[in-house]
Amino acid sequence: MPLKRNSRRCSLMPLRNFHSGHFRLSWVDARCHMLPDDFIDTAERLLAGAPEESDKRSAVSRSYYGAFHACLGSLPLDFIPAESDIQSGESHKAIIAAITLWGKGTQPGRTYAQQAARMLSKLKFARRRADYDISENLDSGDVDYCIGRSRKVIQLIRDARSRFDKEAA
Repeated sequence: MPLKRNSRRCSLMPLRNFHSGHFRLSWVDARCHMLPDDFIDTAERLLAGAPEESDKRSAVSRSYYGAFHACLGSLPLDFIPAESDIQSGESHKAIIAAITLWGKGTQPGRTYAQQAARMLSKLKFARRRADYDISENLDSGDVDYCIGRSRKVIQLIRDARSRFDKEAA
């Protein structure tokens, strides 16, 4: 059964097109099934009630991916990593590096994009720990902190993109 399309509008959503065996990232304003914020909403639902350890770990992962997708969807075309970087096992590192480069290129000092890149890098570390280091229980406060930081990354990267678009106009 096909999925129903979400009626919400996505702005600057990345769309991967596979045409004739070539990978291409293009930006579209399209209806989407899910927004980055939806990942974080899911993380919060996982923590409702009395969460199990797996719920907390999944919440960290979902919140990271919400922030990651917001960053990916906000990158200007000139800063999108090369195809080989996106398809490699280091795709997340490449996106974080691209956001950092974008931030450094816009103005001197600490930009919204650079702040988002730093936070996303820390969230990536927390997500890897939650996914792979299962020898210790996660602290609920740390999980809440990750969710809050993910929301902050989304705010920062959207502000960065908004400023970028205003300067480009």
